Amino acid sequence: MLNNATRAPARPLDDVGEAFTLQRRSAEGGTKRLTSWGFRNETDPLTDVLLASPDHLRHMATSSLSRKFLRENPADIRVAQAQHRELVSAYAHFGVRVHTPRLEPELPMQVYTRDSSVMTPYGAIITAMANWWRRGENFAAIRTYERLGIPILEDVNGPMREGAGFVNMTVTPDGYRASASRCFLRPELGRHNLTLLLDTPVAHLLFRGTRCRGVRLQGGQIPKNIACTREVIVTSGGLGSAKLLMLSGVGDAANLQALGIDPVVDLRAVGHNFQDHPLLCGVVFKYRGAMPPRSPTSNAVEAAAYVRSNAGTQEPDIKMVLQQLPLMTPELRSRYPIASSDAFTISPALVRPTSRGTLRLTSARFDHKTRLEANFLSTEADMAATVRCIEMCRELGTQAGFSEVRESELVPGGRLDNRGLRDFARLSTISFGHPVGTCRMGVGTDSVVDPALKVRGIEGLRVADSSIMPRIVTGPTSAATHAIALKASDLLLNRT
Repeated sequence: MLNNATRAPARPLDDVGEAFTLQRRSAEGGTKRLTSWGFRNETDPLTDVLLASPDHLRHMATSSLSRKFLRENPADIRVAQAQHRELVSAYAHFGVRVHTPRLEPELPMQVYTRDSSVMTPYGAIITAMANWWRRGENFAAIRTYERLGIPILEDVNGPMREGAGFVNMTVTPDGYRASASRCFLRPELGRHNLTLLLDTPVAHLLFRGTRCRGVRLQGGQIPKNIACTREVIVTSGGLGSAKLLMLSGVGDAANLQALGIDPVVDLRAVGHNFQDHPLLCGVVFKYRGAMPPRSPTSNAVEAAAYVRSNAGTQEPDIKMVLQQLPLMTPELRSRYPIASSDAFTISPALVRPTSRGTLRLTSARFDHKTRLEANFLSTEADMAATVRCIEMCRELGTQAGFSEVRESELVPGGRLDNRGLRDFARLSTISFGHPVGTCRMGVGTDSVVDPALKVRGIEGLRVADSSIMPRIVTGPTSAATHAIALKASDLLLNRT
């Protein structure tokens, strides 16, 4: 059963999923409403994963618009083998056991080398990096990173390590994302055992005792029940899966009863452990002259750097993201109004957050918004790293390498002390769109699913998406989502 289906043709990126109310800590320490945003899932792994063989790394791609997680230079298979070793090492760092299968037929989505624009077997285009170099600010960023001593990576989608480089993109010729849905699901819609229902949200899971027996669909005025003879697999994403469980009676029993929901099992961890990468919007610079037009295959994010916030940090914990537009939150724009649209942004981002948030129901109705207490930058470690990243982004933009494309710093545009920098961080922080953790996997009482992805205390129900990730990964979360999907399919087929 597919809960969040993708329409054909693809919908605009600002028109996906259901809306959640995002809240953020204010300067006084409480929380205030920031905005309501449309949000669909995406993301991450478990303690036991199935990883493609080194020879297959070149065929894997992500559902993210701008970040394929692995690429191979066809001229040298050793690159793929090195990536494979690094992935195994990275997963081992988080206690993940990796299983490599025997060689299988090629996956449908193929990934090609730099400076190529090639049609894959299922119609997705890997755009060329060559035309990105024509943008002056992209080249300026890479040149400046190098002068500041930041390693320049041939491919930022290779093994995770400190460094900077150009961001790869996976898009179709008409500018839509070449998503996992477009490249893997749509070609298989002719299968006799697959039915895709669009605009048909799952309102509730159906239970007989503590066994999941099916789902209730709400595709019109009259709900429709669909029975299940084996298992129900929930893949509603980093926020949606926890919401569906709670609406169906799986969650903190006391909280559910207060909303008039009959508990099926008291599972208090549901909705807790929310994590995301906070993104700041942002440090803005006026472009020298008129901004050149962007390619229709660009999402305006084409260069980035993963770095450490201090010498004592063992791995990259912050990220500097170059964006080809003046990107600001409404709160920041009201504090720092700017008149020109000929501007670019260097956005600080936190990629190893220690803050944790909570997702809560506001009613027993499936079509009502949930309340997300994201708690971004609520720990001193997160705030200190973010402040340092703001300083680094400002320093980066003022370097000589940007002199040909930068006229001046617009936002914040003046000196800020530590208190001012913290206030700037609070005003400018939004989600990077990488929600994870609300149906945490583990072996203790603080987990929602076990290592086999089965919901604790329930028969016939698994969760297989970003919500099961115990801890967010450093980079974009698509690769870990693919690992979950691969492992889930393995488990369902009774393979070990």
